[in-house]
Amino acid sequence: MTTETPSEVESLLRLLWRRRGLILAVWGAAVAAAAVVTLLMPRTYEAELALLIGRLGRKSERGVVSTPLVERDIVTATLQSPAFLAATLARAGIADPGAIRVSATARSELIGVTARAPEPGLAVRAATALADAIVASHRERYESALSIHEQFEKDLERQIEETQRFVGELSKALADRRGDREVAAQTLFQVRLADAESQLLALKERLRDLRELRSPATSYPTAVTVAPVTPTRPVSPVVWLNLLIGLLFGFVLAVALAYLVEFAPLLRAPSGP
Repeated sequence: MTTETPSEVESLLRLLWRRRGLILAVWGAAVAAAAVVTLLMPRTYEAELALLIGRLGRKSERGVVSTPLVERDIVTATLQSPAFLAATLARAGIADPGAIRVSATARSELIGVTARAPEPGLAVRAATALADAIVASHRERYESALSIHEQFEKDLERQIEETQRFVGELSKALADRRGDREVAAQTLFQVRLADAESQLLALKERLRDLRELRSPATSYPTAVTVAPVTPTRPVSPVVWLNLLIGLLFGFVLAVALAYLVEFAPLLRAPSGP
C-alpha cells in the first residue's frame, strides 16, 4: 500500500481548487436532480395495528391450558395471501387493491399488521379491513366453542341439582331409619348416600373446571389491541437518504469530471514527433 507524498496532495488540492467551479456546478446539479426525483416519486403511507389472537381453554393432563384459536403462522400467511387480500379489500370498497402492500409479523402473543398505500386514509382502511376480516372469522369459531361449553355447563348444573335432591332424599330416608334395627337396610342407605355424595363432588369439580375454561384468563376472542393511526408523513421516499445519495454521488462525479477535464488534453496530445 502506497502513501501519497505532500506534493501529490498539494497537486490534488490545487486541481480541485482550479476546477472548483465545475465541481460545484456538477455537485449542485446532482443534489438538485436528487431533490427533483424525490419530489416526483409517489408517496407511500403506512398504517400499523396489533392483533391479539384469541384463545380457548381446554382440559389436559396438566390441568386447564389455553390454546390459540388459530396458530399465528396460519394467520400471518392468511393476511399475506393474494386471494384473501383481494377479496377483503374489494369488500371494503377499495377500488385498487393492487396499490396496497401488506405485511404481517408475529410479535410474541400479537400479530403486527402493516398496510402501505398511496394515501394516509387508504392505508388505515386497508389495515382495519384486514383485521376486521380476521376477527370476524375467528369470532364464529370462538362463539361455537363457547356455545358447546355453555350447553355442557347447563347439563352439569341440571345433573348437580338432581344429585343434590337425591342426596337430600337419601339423607332424610336414612335419618328416618335411625331407630330401625335392620342393619342391612341402614348400611344399604349409607352406601347409596356415600356414592351419591361422591358423584355430586365429581360433578361440582367438572363444573368448576368447565367454568375455568371459560374464564377471561384462558378464553377470549381475537381482537385489535392497538388501532391504526392515520399517518401524517410518508414512509417513502426517504428525503434525507435520497439527498445523501445525491451528495455522495454528485461529489464523486464532480471530482471524476474535474480529473477528466484536467488531463484530457494530455491524453489527446501526440506521443511522438
